[in-house]
Amino acid sequence: MNIFSNRFPISVFTLLTQLILLISFVGCQNSKTSNKELIKIPNDVDSLYILAKETKNDSLINLALKSYIKTYYRKQDWKPFHEYLKEHLSLTSRIGDTTSYARTLEYKAGYFNKQNEIDSAYYYYAQSLKLYKATQDSLNIGFGLLNIAIIQKNFRDYPRSIHNLKQSLLFMEG
Repeated sequence: MNIFSNRFPISVFTLLTQLILLISFVGCQNSKTSNKELIKIPNDVDSLYILAKETKNDSLINLALKSYIKTYYRKQDWKPFHEYLKEHLSLTSRIGDTTSYARTLEYKAGYFNKQNEIDSAYYYYAQSLKLYKATQDSLNIGFGLLNIAIIQKNFRDYPRSIHNLKQSLLFMEG
């Protein structure tokens, strides 16, 4: 008798097994990912996303949406990027995943930065930084301050840029 049969229904056990296999596969691929291999990743994420939607598993939907956002951001395929970004912001807001919400805001800021809309990029980086500060995530606070310092440098606000750069180093030091 399987030790999991009393604790987990078979569908959850199967889902967890598939998730572990997917994470292992993606983890192995990440160490040698090229642009050609990036195109293959969404096919696996598609399966996860469909399965997660069918089972209404928010954690897996969250994982799949993060993968979609990252992939489409790297490929600069903006239409699906925005669709999945919007869905992810809605999901993370509903389930209270502050860190994932903040990370998605960073991707949104990165998009605006690539579009040379610096004021919008600054706004979304600042919003993600507020969320990281609320969760006391020191490493991400450090990276958030670094992103803002770069934007401030682009605005030629050098004193604030230098201040935020120094602050970011303090947070990332630990």
